[in-house]
Amino acid sequence: MAIRDQKEFVAGMLFAAIGAAALIQSFAYELGTITQMGPGYYPACIGMALIVAGTCSIIRAMWRAQPDRLQGLAWRDMIFVLTGVLLFAVLIDRLGLIEAVAALIVMSCFGRIARRPIEVLVIGVALAALSVGVFVYGLNIPISIY
Repeated sequence: MAIRDQKEFVAGMLFAAIGAAALIQSFAYELGTITQMGPGYYPACIGMALIVAGTCSIIRAMWRAQPDRLQGLAWRDMIFVLTGVLLFAVLIDRLGLIEAVAALIVMSCFGRIARRPIEVLVIGVALAALSVGVFVYGLNIPISIY
C-alpha cells in the first residue's frame, strides 16, 4: 500500500511517536483507578489519544485520493517560534506574565509584524488578557503580572 499524502503521514507519525513517549513515561508514575486517579493517569490517557489520532491520520494518508506532497520545512518560522517559547520561559520569572507573553507573541509572529501589525497587537493583547484571567485570577497561580 502506498503513502498517498505525505503531510498527513508525517503528522500521524509525529502524533503517534509523541503519544507513545507520553504513554511510556506515564508508567513511571502510579496510574490509580478511574475514581482515584494517580499522577500517571492523565498522561496515559493523553498518550493513548495521541496514538489513536496518529494511527487514524496514518490510515487516512494511505487512502487519500488527492495526494499532497511534503515540501520544504519553514525553518526560519520554526526558529522564531522556538525562540519565542524559550524567551517566554526565561522572562516569566524576571519580568512577569504580560511582558513574557508580549515577547512570545513578538518572536512567534516576527514574520507577520511588518505586514499586519494590528493583527499581531490584537493577538498579543488578547493572549495576555486571557493568560492573566485564566492563570492568575481563575487558577490562582502565584505569577507576577508585571
